[in-house]
Amino acid sequence: MKRRRLIIIATTFLLSIPLVNCYNDLDGEHQIIEGKAEFTIEAFPTKFEFSSEETAKKTITILSNTKWKITRTYGWCQVSEYSGYGDKTLTVSCDNNKTNYDRTDTLCIKTDFQTIKIPVFQSSSDIYIVPVPSTLNYPAEGGSRTVYVQSNIEWIFKLLHDIGDLKRDGNNLTLSLLQNNTADIIYDTIVIEATGYKKKEIIPVRQEGLEPFLSFIPDSLNNKSIRFTNDGGNFNFTIQSNLKWTLSCNSDWCHITSDNAGNGNGTISLQIDPNPVESKSRNSTITVKTSYVNKDIHIRQDAGEKGYIRTTPDEITLDPLGGNVSIKVESNLNDWSVVCKSNWCTLQNISGKYDGTINLVYEENNLDTPRDAVIIIKSIISDVTIKLLQDTKATPGSDDNPNPYYSNKR
Repeated sequence: MKRRRLIIIATTFLLSIPLVNCYNDLDGEHQIIEGKAEFTIEAFPTKFEFSSEETAKKTITILSNTKWKITRTYGWCQVSEYSGYGDKTLTVSCDNNKTNYDRTDTLCIKTDFQTIKIPVFQSSSDIYIVPVPSTLNYPAEGGSRTVYVQSNIEWIFKLLHDIGDLKRDGNNLTLSLLQNNTADIIYDTIVIEATGYKKKEIIPVRQEGLEPFLSFIPDSLNNKSIRFTNDGGNFNFTIQSNLKWTLSCNSDWCHITSDNAGNGNGTISLQIDPNPVESKSRNSTITVKTSYVNKDIHIRQDAGEKGYIRTTPDEITLDPLGGNVSIKVESNLNDWSVVCKSNWCTLQNISGKYDGTINLVYEENNLDTPRDAVIIIKSIISDVTIKLLQDTKATPGSDDNPNPYYSNKR
């Protein structure tokens, strides 16, 4: 008697528990477990069927007056939203079925009181190519990896960028890679195509790079500047790296005369212009850039030499009858100018640089008195003055030193 009472109590307790689990029965009908009558939920349509390569999204309409959530078992079936409240129209989609078997899943739409099951069916592919694994990953050291190709059709293959040796043995594809001596990740793709059909599969290939490094030879460049005299000059150094790199210089007097980009080791040639006279010492920076690390090489150039400008003589006597005269200038300056403060002499050139010549044309002196003028050579360091003296053509001179140009009789 006591045993019968326990059975009746247990049975009554089990019948009082609502059944809310979503089972994968594919009868195509709703399973609605009644709960509290004031909360309801319905969903239409009651089932979905997809072909193996169907990409169009299908809609599902939920009619409800409470909150709900959707679960499914497999990742190949997707819903646009997985939770909500009240009425809602959603979309359902499936990935292409590349296998040779049909597959099913179940959308479980749950509230706190009810559960609805909607079966999803997708047919198998008539023509299928299924590579296993679907991706290939290699360490920097390289090695071999094999892909098993499941297919019901003849197929061909190719490696797009030929980063390694790809061979076929029956349904197996084996790709062998050498060591990647760079720090950059290498990518490639294996393409498997069905013969006579527009169907293909791709297998991404990825190979890691070595630990990146960047250094210079001579080693002193890693922590010391390159020193140049004011004359400038040339300098070569070596980049040691397993990276792609580019070079740039932040000064217009520093020139990279070799390639300014490379991959791996490379020799770099620099040309430094002379530092102009009277210029201060100057600095520049060459930057080596990579995708992982950047390094700078510093350049220092001595100040330019002290400037000078001079002429000989500093006083010139001109012919009373007029003519021309050339005056030599000695200078290390790259820019100087000339002026003549007189209207009876004309400069043929008004500027110059370094050593040069000033050419002057002057007129006949018809005055009763001698005359003079001044030529001034201007520069950044100082002005140089040259005095011009011209006697009068009318001056008789003395009996001991007569003026040969004097035209009037005494």
